[in-house]
Amino acid sequence: ILPVAIDYYDHKIVEAWKRMHAEEQIDYIMTSQLIWETMEEENLLIDHNFLEYRIRHLVYSGVFEMKGIPKNRRRYFVRLK
Repeated sequence: ILPVAIDYYDHKIVEAWKRMHAEEQIDYIMTSQLIWETMEEENLLIDHNFLEYRIRHLVYSGVFEMKGIPKNRRRYFVRLK
């Protein structure tokens, strides 16, 4: 096990969003789909709750824009600003 910085996976999340956007040609992508895509494409063995935490951090940091109800990951969508 190697320790990494807390923002280590942020660029992988953004890259997964860009791939999904290019394939599907939609602006807002469901957060649960983005988490799954990130885990699948990068072969990550990481808790999905941590990736959702990082997505919310990216929203609050201004990297992503959110639409919907952030009650659970199936009720809100994100897009790159």
